[in-house]
Amino acid sequence: IIKNAKFKLIYKIQNPETAEWAAKMTGSILVDDEMRKVRTDLSLTEKMDTDRMIRQAESYYVDSNMFLNLPEKVGFVFTTKELAKATKMSPILVKKKHIELLSFENPQSEQPQTEINEQNKPSINL
Repeated sequence: IIKNAKFKLIYKIQNPETAEWAAKMTGSILVDDEMRKVRTDLSLTEKMDTDRMIRQAESYYVDSNMFLNLPEKVGFVFTTKELAKATKMSPILVKKKHIELLSFENPQSEQPQTEINEQNKPSINL
């Protein structure tokens, strides 16, 4: 279920197109890009100028590379009310055994029925 689910859990993705789709679902944020000028002189050494240029660019909140390179058991949870959050999932190891959930058999009780003695009898008759 991809379209109308309120809760989505995405693990490591192998297809770049699907990773791009997941990145678009996370929304976009503004990031600062810094550009500097580097010049090489005659001896081929690089010297950095003091000029800097900072501009704002739009980027995905979680980019497609994150989805393509997630570690094992790590994923992102998408809900309708919050931003996507990274989560680690781990199974709970249990021993498999058969249990009877519902039985229609009437087990016969082996205990004899005890009569109500006068001491435990209710005092008011309705």
